[in-house]
Amino acid sequence: MSVKIRKGGDWVTIVGNGPAGPTGPAGPTGPAGADGADGNDGGTGPTGPAGPTGAAGPPGPTGGSGGSGPPGPTGPAGNDGADGSNGPAGATGPAGPTGPAGPPGPTGPSGPQGVAGLDIGISPPSGPSTAGDLWWESDTGDLYVYYNDGNSDQWVSVSQGPAGSPGSSAPYTTPNWNIPQG
Repeated sequence: MSVKIRKGGDWVTIVGNGPAGPTGPAGPTGPAGADGADGNDGGTGPTGPAGPTGAAGPPGPTGGSGGSGPPGPTGPAGNDGADGSNGPAGATGPAGPTGPAGPPGPTGPSGPQGVAGLDIGISPPSGPSTAGDLWWESDTGDLYVYYNDGNSDQWVSVSQGPAGSPGSSAPYTTPNWNIPQG
């Protein structure tokens, strides 16, 4: 076996013939050598199984309100609905104030001449009488008119005296009234 030693920076071989001695203790670890160059990338390995689903995160903050959009176009008019039933009549309102009097109207034409009612008998008529009615008392020849003097209604004599002689059978005529002879 040969032994090499270092001498002045060179290794020198020493030749020996004896048996090898026991192994000496290990020397200190030398400094690490420089890193070697990176090797080539290996191929992509198979996809591993999916991991468990993680817990849900907390909800995010509420977003701000969006602005109003522009108004949409006006839609077409709908069909007219059926007329509803009439409601009950309302209560009569209070009477309004009386309006001013209108101007007087034109005078109308004269009416026909009236004829007073005439009763003939020995006593006043028993039925209702109207102012202006006449009664001729046949046994005395007196003529009465039914008159209201402001206090009462009464028969007032318009002629007095005895009856005259009977006249002809022609009607007796005065300017305002006519008494047929009977």
